[in-house]
Amino acid sequence: MTEFQGRTAIVTGAGKGLGYAYALWLAEQGVNVVVNARSGADNIMRAIDEVDGKAILNTRNVESADGMKELVDLAVSHFGDLHIVVPNAGVTSWAPLGKGTIEDWHREVDINLSGTFYLTHWAAAYWQQQGPAPGRALVFISSPAGTCPIPQIAAYNATKAAVQALMMTAAEDLAPLGVRANAISPIARTPMSMRNPELAELVKETAGFDRNDPANVAPVLGYLI
Repeated sequence: MTEFQGRTAIVTGAGKGLGYAYALWLAEQGVNVVVNARSGADNIMRAIDEVDGKAILNTRNVESADGMKELVDLAVSHFGDLHIVVPNAGVTSWAPLGKGTIEDWHREVDINLSGTFYLTHWAAAYWQQQGPAPGRALVFISSPAGTCPIPQIAAYNATKAAVQALMMTAAEDLAPLGVRANAISPIARTPMSMRNPELAELVKETAGFDRNDPANVAPVLGYLI
């Protein structure tokens, strides 16, 4: 039993990397988890089952506003309420300005920023309907690239900076409803970071406490929810 026991969370992009670690850590704390994942869905659901956690799977694309409404509705209908929202899903593509595609730009904006906004919008609408209550939290997933842009990932830099602005807006708008809104900017050893040789070197496994292991990043949620 923990202080989080019985609360309900949504985690998008939960099939791998940091999203997987967030969803599993929450389940280990006794949180009911609505797992939004496309790739890796079987793995995270199996891992949660192995720790006797409670979870339900949703496979809708975060780019769909209607899909993110369904995600909030699923949390409420299946678990009875919604307390914690972690809009984690994100992608990136590497190319210098002028060489990347317009399609890549739109894909990253649609997933990283619009997907985060859609889920936040519908969660906020639900909480507004319910009225003020304690124990609510939004944890946005930004990146160091949002404040210190990295060459060759313009769309990722821009969307993660925008996520931080969205977080600050949510903190102001939703505080009267008992919602704490924060953002974390993790660096970890994930499929995304391992695709770039320089980042792969930065997040390689370290002796002793491995700060780059997503499992060691996930407990930061505990301070924010």
